[in-house]
Amino acid sequence: MFPINCGSHSDYQDFVVRNLRKYYPDPNALARSTWDIIERFWDLDLSFTDELLKSKYSKYGPAPRTPYKNDFTIGEYGVHVCMKGLRMNHDGSEPSKHRLKFRCPLISRKNGCSCDNPCSKSKYGMTVHVAMKDNSRLFNIPSRDSAEWKNEYNARTSAERSNKREKMDFRLEDG
Repeated sequence: MFPINCGSHSDYQDFVVRNLRKYYPDPNALARSTWDIIERFWDLDLSFTDELLKSKYSKYGPAPRTPYKNDFTIGEYGVHVCMKGLRMNHDGSEPSKHRLKFRCPLISRKNGCSCDNPCSKSKYGMTVHVAMKDNSRLFNIPSRDSAEWKNEYNARTSAERSNKREKMDFRLEDG
């Protein structure tokens, strides 16, 4: 039997109470606040829950609600590529939510989608929001394919080259 993972402590309590009510339907039953009744609950045979939850859960926890990470791949420089192999356009960022937004390259704001088989039914086309916490080195602001990133990268590498020159070439770390 796979473990049943709950999201938080309050989910756990709700889960226990909900299942205890199946076996103890009397709403006037008294229980101590230290949850001693849980010991009885652990002795119950819950093997039926395997088949019941198999479609929703795996041994690694619940499946994601929307498989947005399966809709695209990551190409060169962290730029997203849609299912059709087209490079998705960077369509802004939301620093307050720490995420980036990418959209279908075939969508125009006037004419809609020019694709024969659109990836999405929406008028705006396929849109992907990527949380920067997934990989903060790859998904960042500014986007890696922008001129702003290139300028920042050049400044960083220039500073690193300068530090290397002082430490290694002039042997300042030798003492």
